[in-house]
Amino acid sequence: MLTLFCTLARRDIPAIKDASNKNADFAYELSPFPPYTAGALHILSHDLVQLVAPPHASRLFTKNEDQNLGLWLYPSGVRPIHDHRIQQAQVCEDDMLAKHFGSQYTEPTGAGARDMYANIVAGRRPCEGLLQRWCGVCYPSCRRRENHWRQWGYACDEHRGATLSSRAAAASSSSLEAPVKVPPDARTLGSADDPWVVPGLLSRHASSLSATDDWHLVHMVCWTTAPETFQERHYAALETIWAHEPRAVVLVLSTTLDETFLDVYREHGYAVHVVRVGRDEILERQWYLGPKSKEWIEQWDKWAAGPSLCVDSLLLSLARSAQELTPSSPRRAASRTSPTTCATSSSSSSAAPVRPPSLSSDAAERR
Repeated sequence: MLTLFCTLARRDIPAIKDASNKNADFAYELSPFPPYTAGALHILSHDLVQLVAPPHASRLFTKNEDQNLGLWLYPSGVRPIHDHRIQQAQVCEDDMLAKHFGSQYTEPTGAGARDMYANIVAGRRPCEGLLQRWCGVCYPSCRRRENHWRQWGYACDEHRGATLSSRAAAASSSSLEAPVKVPPDARTLGSADDPWVVPGLLSRHASSLSATDDWHLVHMVCWTTAPETFQERHYAALETIWAHEPRAVVLVLSTTLDETFLDVYREHGYAVHVVRVGRDEILERQWYLGPKSKEWIEQWDKWAAGPSLCVDSLLLSLARSAQELTPSSPRRAASRTSPTTCATSSSSSSAAPVRPPSLSSDAAERR
């Protein structure tokens, strides 16, 4: 099935509300229109014609067929294919596929579509003898023209089509200012108000990498079961991080591992830190999502004495909260968790690793 819907595409265009404009539309109450096609020619494949014109279909009709097509096809996920060679204004370019002729686009010489066709038949330039003073909207070059289409208030994207430059600027400004992270904390890292958890790297409320281009280097890992359950595959999982990014900083939030548990990696020059977490640390650092979470953590001993304490669930919530403190981007740092196992032991002792981790060849080569 061929799906084709192309011409000069328009996007993010509001309805005209100026009564002096013949295209004014006061019935359309939304703004802006969905992406639509505007020009001397609309090309629709057969399947799209069937989609927009079924028998007895109920349709919203606006002032112009251009916007109608965009409205009717938008719910089906069909978007126009932009082609700047189909033009609506009184312009003429020799590579155009279609040109608009009409009463408002009268040629000074009186030439029309037949004359353009005669040029092509005779082997002349299609636009010979036709007005070529102005540049076609979205054309990549406006050389030897009296204007540039940007002067008409347009902004163009080679794939998405034309929009009003004022709206493009507003959208650009909005996208730059849109919040993609929690607002910067006014506290100073390492100060009395925000003491270090990992000196020089992680404070209670932020990371030294958070506001830098290296935010993506921070990786969070949770570990809640006994040290002897840290097996070969878990070492391999850590090593894959450094295989892809040797500069990665791995923070292992754990209720059971000793802070020196992974020091063998640090001896090889890799950045990994085990951050001990428990009731007291979480409450002191305010690493909880809200008052209900705080209330639950305060009863840590009660839950630990029964079968219902699943520390993995707690640490998943903690990791989400901590991600707001470290990598500051829509692309959040990867979080890895151990198998879903409920831990009931609060022992602080850590057994030695099952085997001294031998860094994979890939990781070693990428260092």
